[in-house]
Amino acid sequence: MFHATVATETEFFRVKVFDKVLKEKFIINNVIVISDYIGRNGFLEIHSASSVSEVNGKTVMNIPPSLRQRANATPKINTICTQRVGTFVNGVFAVYRVRLLKNEFIYYGIEDKTGKMEVVVHGQFTNMYCEPGDKLRLFCFELS
Repeated sequence: MFHATVATETEFFRVKVFDKVLKEKFIINNVIVISDYIGRNGFLEIHSASSVSEVNGKTVMNIPPSLRQRANATPKINTICTQRVGTFVNGVFAVYRVRLLKNEFIYYGIEDKTGKMEVVVHGQFTNMYCEPGDKLRLFCFELS
């Protein structure tokens, strides 16, 4: 599986692609058509039954720079705290506190100008360690 962000000329979408063969189609500025996808938890999910087709090479989409910025922007913590449980978040955050719990969990305190929150990391990701002052990149982090 891999993750991607795709856009129309007016909005962007987070995508989970469960077929590695399709990776060559999900490259920047490549115009594609996606069909038979599943919308789940804020993502478009592309499975083997889905169709991803490249559009004629002369087709150009004009994605506004502001839309590209929004798609790549880190959400503010005060905004994240108002979202519903199960929402997925991507972004880069400053670490201000770290607590280890029996090598099974790492609790990171993260912050930005708008607030602070705690992130719990477990499983295979506990071998990637950050110190206070480091930046922590969260990808598909689920709010609970």
